[in-house]
Amino acid sequence: MALDLWEYRPGSHHAADLTLVGYEVEATDGPLGHVDQDAGDHLLVDTRPWVPGAPVLVPVGLVARIDHLELVVHLDCPRARIRSAPPPAAVDRAGGEPAGRAGRGAHGSDAAARPAARSAGVHGLTAANRAALDAHYAPATGPASAARPAG
Repeated sequence: MALDLWEYRPGSHHAADLTLVGYEVEATDGPLGHVDQDAGDHLLVDTRPWVPGAPVLVPVGLVARIDHLELVVHLDCPRARIRSAPPPAAVDRAGGEPAGRAGRGAHGSDAAARPAARSAGVHGLTAANRAALDAHYAPATGPASAARPAG
């Protein structure tokens, strides 16, 4: 069965009625940052101070599990793999929460806001970003897999 980068894995403990905004994000080799925006099929993660530079887009298929008691999202890849991912499109961080999300707490329901958040360009995800992320996180197969770094 192929990994779908844009859907949560079975057993990850994803709760569709909860937003992950504010949750800490842990890679396999340590802390990565915190969830800045939750778009349903990907997370915008503020990686400062662990990974310098801009925020990163993390497809939800990389989420190994979610700890709702400790408010931590655990990924199944190291920080280096996230750090080397293609950058998101321009993201308006000054504007705060996207339309339909303002005023909701870290555990507020955002089910109604998610369909709009999945439209192209919102949260910095464009068709080009999605294709680049698919290629970046695709499992290594065939002869080229020996040259591809693990992670």
